Amino acid sequence: MKSGYTLIELLVVISIMAILGVAVYTSSKSSSQNQAVKKAQGELQSYLRLAQSNATSSLKCKNSILPTKWYLQFSDDRQNIRLKCDADTNDQKILPLDPNVEIESIYYDSSSCPSSFTSSTINPVQVYFTALYGQVSFNDALNSCIGAGLTLTVKLRHRVSTTIIKTVTISKGGNIDAP
Repeated sequence: MKSGYTLIELLVVISIMAILGVAVYTSSKSSSQNQAVKKAQGELQSYLRLAQSNATSSLKCKNSILPTKWYLQFSDDRQNIRLKCDADTNDQKILPLDPNVEIESIYYDSSSCPSSFTSSTINPVQVYFTALYGQVSFNDALNSCIGAGLTLTVKLRHRVSTTIIKTVTISKGGNIDAP
């Protein structure tokens, strides 16, 4: 009597191992895409807090005598977020997002005043923090009604896996929330 495995048994084991390998690969790829968007969310939140901190601590820009407003500008390339101050037109810092992550859209809490930063129209949007008190205001050159809104939400998404979405919400009270 011979001992060993039949061809059928070997094929079944190899098939099971292949299925498990594909499942593990798919899971790890999805996890790395989720991590890229989550990292961009954390970086955006940190940048917003940096602008807020610069404003509330009355940090002055280059060539500035008085405390200035600090702000973030969401650029029309959907990839770079610029830290600026009113007293200097140059970028103070630029946050480049991961090449696989982009700003999908920016929404205001007022449905009667949609953002011009949508998938079909791209226009720079700014979030301002005033000196000393860090009061928040929003600016969108195409929509002047956004000043009445209480919150602004930035939606980040992965370019390949478009179902992976993270948001950062900024309120006029100074809250910066990244759920």
